[in-house]
Amino acid sequence: MRTLLVCGAILAGTVAAAPAAMTPVPEATPVSASPRATATAAPAFSAHAHVNFTAGANGAVTGDAQLVVLQRANLTRVELLSVHSDAMALPPIAGTILFDRASRTVTVWNDRSRRYYAQHIGPNTFGPSPRPAAAPTPPVAPQASALRDLDVLEFSMKLTEHTMTAGLPATGLAIELRVAPHGSHASAHVTATTLIADDYAFFPLTLDLSADVTPGDRTAHLTYAVDSWQPALPPLTMFRVPPGYVRASSLFAVLAGS
Repeated sequence: MRTLLVCGAILAGTVAAAPAAMTPVPEATPVSASPRATATAAPAFSAHAHVNFTAGANGAVTGDAQLVVLQRANLTRVELLSVHSDAMALPPIAGTILFDRASRTVTVWNDRSRRYYAQHIGPNTFGPSPRPAAAPTPPVAPQASALRDLDVLEFSMKLTEHTMTAGLPATGLAIELRVAPHGSHASAHVTATTLIADDYAFFPLTLDLSADVTPGDRTAHLTYAVDSWQPALPPLTMFRVPPGYVRASSLFAVLAGS
């Protein structure tokens, strides 16, 4: 499963082209909805989707998940309705992820724990923050290149088609990534194909992702598809952290809370 999560993060970073550095959102910002979202009702939609996954040697772990995706202007809400696995008994898992592309923040909350956690995924685009004129600029520490820790790095992405799916025009992408750490015999290979909705910024309509790590024959496979889609304007309140929820110190504290 760790490989699957890593591969998903790689693909999300590639498609969305978001900066890698992440810093916590200040405590005083429990609401993640952007003021810009009130300026326009479009683009807006609601969709139901599903995910199937396998992981481990010979697909030892299999499962599926049901999702609801809502979008309103710069805001996208992904709600995890359920997760099921035939290989193991899972506790009830549910949560909500909110992406705010205007402020470049990701907020996660859990209705069972009534906790939330928020992070920036890049500089805030609302404008420069006020800064005292007399404050000295701290020295910037030199950053080592991530390439020094790799022996192999191969990446390719190509546009494959223009088509219709789920009633929407979409563009197909094929992505391949191969990585091997310096001085290690292990390597990771990721392949993915996806259809991105043309009229909704980087909203995936389908995804087929495979990853394998050698040696060890550790594999993971994930498929995702939108089952139904309709244009709709979700209430702005659905893109805010519910009242009374407590800020958690980490994402794990949100997901692990009961």
